[in-house]
Amino acid sequence: MKSLVHQIIVEEVSLALGCTEPAAIALAASLASGAVKGEVVSVDVFLDPNTFKNASAVHIPKAVECVGPEIASALGALGGDSKLGLQVLKRIRSKHLMAAKGLLQTDSVRITVLPSKKGLWIQARVKKTLGKGEAIIAGYHSHVHRIKRNGKVVYRGEPPRPSTDVRRKLSRLSLTEIYALTRHLDREDSQFLLEGLDVNLAIAHEGILKKSGLGVGAFFEGQIRKNIMADDVISEAKMLIAGAADARMGGLDMPVMATAGSGNQGIVVTLAIGAVARKYGCTKSKTARALALGHLLTSYVKFYTGRLSALCGCTIAAGIGTSAGVVNLLGGSFQQLEWAIQNVIGDITGIICDGAKQGCSLKLSTAAESAIRAALMAMEGITIPAGEGLVGASIEQSIRNLSRISEAMREVDRKFLEILNERRILCHNTTASSPLAS
Repeated sequence: MKSLVHQIIVEEVSLALGCTEPAAIALAASLASGAVKGEVVSVDVFLDPNTFKNASAVHIPKAVECVGPEIASALGALGGDSKLGLQVLKRIRSKHLMAAKGLLQTDSVRITVLPSKKGLWIQARVKKTLGKGEAIIAGYHSHVHRIKRNGKVVYRGEPPRPSTDVRRKLSRLSLTEIYALTRHLDREDSQFLLEGLDVNLAIAHEGILKKSGLGVGAFFEGQIRKNIMADDVISEAKMLIAGAADARMGGLDMPVMATAGSGNQGIVVTLAIGAVARKYGCTKSKTARALALGHLLTSYVKFYTGRLSALCGCTIAAGIGTSAGVVNLLGGSFQQLEWAIQNVIGDITGIICDGAKQGCSLKLSTAAESAIRAALMAMEGITIPAGEGLVGASIEQSIRNLSRISEAMREVDRKFLEILNERRILCHNTTASSPLAS
């Protein structure tokens, strides 16, 4: 039987093309469409508020000029390959994009937000000329709950799979136990984690080169070249992470290695740890162990704060994982690892998630700077004392404190959803009144 660390890595670290929320929406639409034959007539998708939030403003691979759950739904239904999971849009062609735009122009793609849904929920209904298909993805981004063909269930998701048990097992571990899990990795896991680093480095360099998205990565590169920003490990990490986020949020057609259901979390963990590993000449095996610790701790935090929440997981969850991984790389003690985590919690808790979008590259670069700085300070014995603010008597207590803050911030999500809905109404009215609308 494979080790627990292997099970967690397999379950929580995976390739994704584009933002994971639009990808999951496209996957549900693809599954619903594939349940019946014929030509697509209409697509109806029902979403929980957080999935809607994270799908509203991010650009879509294969359709970089387009944003939102509508285009993701249409592309998934028309040309998505559900066998590819969260890379469902990998084989989209121009004919699919043209057809998708046609559906959108005739208001044949409709998105409904379900305020009562607390966890991830994506329900896609696709009407075709020869029948109706329905698919539900729930719980996490690639878990298929149910598929129907013309109202009859043709697939029902298995009862809690070992994967969900794995997450539960991880949540019950102490920081000491999680740390111990990553001390010895088999060759397969090490290679997989290092390949994930290479995947994310590739999209980072492409994002910088092409000035994708907001161009934050390219901006940092220019500032370093002009000697305005220091040419140090923090600046390199910020540049690479922003470049990768620019590319991903800008819809560049390249995959990323995601962590705990988020490509941006994966970008922070891998590229910050990778930058430090290169700076200090760390071995591949040492780098792989640090990456494993970063991924596991990110998933651990997300279990308590929620897979999708009002707290920005790409800063606080990935920041915690990264800081621990960096201390591990630098040969720090377990106590210094705890100190680094305390520094991150006291520094950037409270950064809200206002949806996946091009501006995420700014938040991710903030997370990288905080995480690496927190680790370097911990190595010098500097830390926020236990009992101050959110920092508890133990790291486990501190993370449970984060969970309570995340729960209390549900009202933030509700208010942001109001803003998104007002914006949708305004955009719809503006489009309808435009001479180009006809």
